[in-house]
Amino acid sequence: MGLTGSFAPRASGHDAIVLKESAHKTLLSEVTTLKFPRKQTFVPIPAIEKQITKALMLGNFSKATEICLKEDRIADAFVIANCGGQELVDKVQAAYLARKTGYPSYIRLLGSVIEKNLWDVVYNADLKSWKETMAIICTFSDPTEFSDLCEALGDRINDSGERKDASFCYLVGSKLEKVVSIWTAELEEAEQAGTKEPSQDSTFSVHARTLQSFIEKVTVFRQVSKFVDSETKETAGWKLAALYDKYTEYADILAGHGQLDAAQRYLDLLCTFTCG
Repeated sequence: MGLTGSFAPRASGHDAIVLKESAHKTLLSEVTTLKFPRKQTFVPIPAIEKQITKALMLGNFSKATEICLKEDRIADAFVIANCGGQELVDKVQAAYLARKTGYPSYIRLLGSVIEKNLWDVVYNADLKSWKETMAIICTFSDPTEFSDLCEALGDRINDSGERKDASFCYLVGSKLEKVVSIWTAELEEAEQAGTKEPSQDSTFSVHARTLQSFIEKVTVFRQVSKFVDSETKETAGWKLAALYDKYTEYADILAGHGQLDAAQRYLDLLCTFTCG
């Protein structure tokens, strides 16, 4: 049986000293291994952030937004503007788009759509992508500008020498006077080519045939687009003067072949200033 309690032998003086030193080392080891939190370093709040915070605390979202824009904190400006209403959001949006230099092309496109300024797209778009530009016009343009935008795009394409593509733009925009000028040039080229080909047709026959083809295209266009000539009551300066000349010429050919009713239908298109 082991000895316990008061009957256990007591450590000698030397042993007691050894035990104390051992306990001290153990305690010191445990203390040194404890991880105390590092002292927090105080970081002062920048003056700009204090101004923004103060404006927000006072509910002055407009001022807070202006500070963010001035400091080029666009993302912060958008977040704050959402608390201040649509007018403030529009202001931030306009400021953002105004800095679109160097941004991706879609940002410039987005800016043009939002600002309702598709003229920037029409005048600066790559003509290799003219179909995409036309799609943008059809999708986002104001109805009052649609026709003129199509014409402007067609003019750029026509200046580059692509008459067929330009004709498409003019047709979509119902710019008959522009497409007539192209069709007239094509008529003359077709007539010259026809006279050079080995054939028994006379020069007049070739001319009549190419003129008829021209008139048919114009007639189809007018019917499909429901084109209304607003200048028939004018006495001079007609945009469609070249077309009127072709109508008169074609009516003469029809009348010469006894088709008086058909001839009259074309003369009725210009009767206001030729008959009376």
